Amino acid sequence: MWSEVRENLIWKCDDFFSPLMMKKIDEFINCEMTDVTTKSHTDGTPLITASDYHYKLVTKTPFADIGVHQELITKINLLWIKNNTALFPPPPLRTSQAMLKYFSKESSYKLHTEDTALFGEWVYIVYLTSEDSGQIYFPSEESVFSQTDKQELSNWKNMIAHLENKKSKFFYTLNDFTFLPQKNKALAFRVGLAHKVFPLIDKCIGRFCLTGWPFATFK
Repeated sequence: MWSEVRENLIWKCDDFFSPLMMKKIDEFINCEMTDVTTKSHTDGTPLITASDYHYKLVTKTPFADIGVHQELITKINLLWIKNNTALFPPPPLRTSQAMLKYFSKESSYKLHTEDTALFGEWVYIVYLTSEDSGQIYFPSEESVFSQTDKQELSNWKNMIAHLENKKSKFFYTLNDFTFLPQKNKALAFRVGLAHKVFPLIDKCIGRFCLTGWPFATFK
């Protein structure tokens, strides 16, 4: 079941996929994958403003064929029904709505958020593997301005100035919240919320997650 971990901002769900579905997912992610694209901040013009990131996107998956998307939609809609929110659009899903990401040792995502005009009001992450690093971090406003390094903070200030000019929303948690990747656990949170993903430590082999913006206006 979903539980609220930061009021009206972040929710958590344990045992997201059924055991049978997790078995199917495990079989896929443990196979050699060839359709993988590296995504980083050097790829071109950012959708909002500059923010350093690096991860791998699995561009072709059989998830639609094995029923992952339908189970994903059903489980997330349980949260949105409680919040009187529009329901997850039906399949077929666009890439932006359901992406399989792989974070390797060099991967991370510096402080950032998204614009609701492009990404919609919600984002979710379902962790498909467990790690003891590579955590997602939602800082308070105080932590952002007291603990963020100079370049990262400069990028963040540019990002929120851009959002303010567009009259788009952005948020901070009242108190810091950190969540380690834990297999078959999920987070859902409001687009506009400040967050970052820390790099994996050396002993980690990398992690997979299924993530997306259900109401994004791009592919």
